[in-house]
Amino acid sequence: MKVIILVLNLLTLGIIIALRPDFSLLSSVPFFYVILLAISWIVSKNGEFGKTIKLVLLILPFYLFYSFITYWDIQGLDGFFYSDETYFYPTLSSLASEKSIAAIWQKTIITHSHRDYEGFFLIHGSIAYLAQKYFEGNSIVLQSIWVAFFGVLTNLFIYKLFRFYFYENKAFNLTLIFALFTPFVFYMPWILRDIHIVLLYSIALYFVHKNTSLLNIVILLIISFITIEFRFENGLLLLIFPVLNTFINSDYQQNVKKYFPTILSFSVLIVYYAVTIEEQNVITSIDKIAVYSEFTDESLNDGLGAKLYGLPIGIKQLAIVVNSQFTPMPPWFLLREYKGFIIGSLIMLINTSFWSILILIGLLLTTKKKILKKMPTSLKYVALFGVLVLFVNSPNLTIRRVLCIYPVFYLWVVYMISLLSNTYLKQLRYKSTIIYCGMLIFYVILKNIV
Repeated sequence: MKVIILVLNLLTLGIIIALRPDFSLLSSVPFFYVILLAISWIVSKNGEFGKTIKLVLLILPFYLFYSFITYWDIQGLDGFFYSDETYFYPTLSSLASEKSIAAIWQKTIITHSHRDYEGFFLIHGSIAYLAQKYFEGNSIVLQSIWVAFFGVLTNLFIYKLFRFYFYENKAFNLTLIFALFTPFVFYMPWILRDIHIVLLYSIALYFVHKNTSLLNIVILLIISFITIEFRFENGLLLLIFPVLNTFINSDYQQNVKKYFPTILSFSVLIVYYAVTIEEQNVITSIDKIAVYSEFTDESLNDGLGAKLYGLPIGIKQLAIVVNSQFTPMPPWFLLREYKGFIIGSLIMLINTSFWSILILIGLLLTTKKKILKKMPTSLKYVALFGVLVLFVNSPNLTIRRVLCIYPVFYLWVVYMISLLSNTYLKQLRYKSTIIYCGMLIFYVILKNIV
């Protein structure tokens, strides 16, 4: 395994040097290794460092290669896939021309010149500034591989989250599957803030499982306020985590029940303070939800989407939430719409199919009372939080907006799977695959009829 990891990393580095000998790229990669080694050492328990570093060194070359090669694969799309990137990247290029990183801090965090994107612009604006001042300059590929680096960090904390529920080897294998086969992977090359939000949520999920303490509560609140600087709604939802932390530990720590009223009151005050100082963001977020809802209702004239949004309130939200976990439909959507975008299209096809079948397994198992009784209380709490995130975003439920809770749903399903016998699991996989294939056939027939 060590030889494979070494070869993968050297091969990826060699490809980057051969195709784009840009010193800003080449100097970033060693920095990635140093930071990953340092954080792996900090968060690892005794004897766990080897497994942790093996995991990130397996994922890093894949993510770097995918991000690096993607911008050769989509040149027909002018180097950008999402419309947000056409705003983000020019803004980063503008920040690269600032006098110092302190000036970037002033323009983003202090004056809030860019709405709720400030955390993203602070980090990537600083990267652009350093690249412009000391190296060959800012570039799309440079920004892309940095997003990939944050994706690798995310998987490190997902592994630490899984260690609360599984032994070392099992957690390692499950994290590797998540890192390579879920929809999370597809978003790795894009210059967007979604990967950063997943990272912050993964760190918060890790700390929410740790013992309740004043330090832990403060850390969770800090993570929430940092997330607000990336997307206000996601950060506001994270303010629930200090209370969630007390619920998770109430059966194990006697002092938690004693101090719960104090913690709850403190958390309510923090929420009130956050809403007060970010009043304009709250109003903007409410307006966004109303606009999204109106836009969605008016823009969907036919097909399945229109029928879902035409359902009665309550049933509509439930249908939208369930449907969101099977999008895009069909999974070969990109191969059909962007024929030149081969790598990303294939990744979406594989990831969407895998995730859809996994969710079907999860839905089938969640109806079993015997399985639910065996689920840990802590996992039930975080799963309910995940469902809350889905419903809050139901007026405009896209994968990007709820990607942050995909690790929760993945953990929920794989834990249920771990309770099954091999024979029953094979039957369930077969049944779920048949159902999914049936859904695709129905979709194709419906599209042809409509």
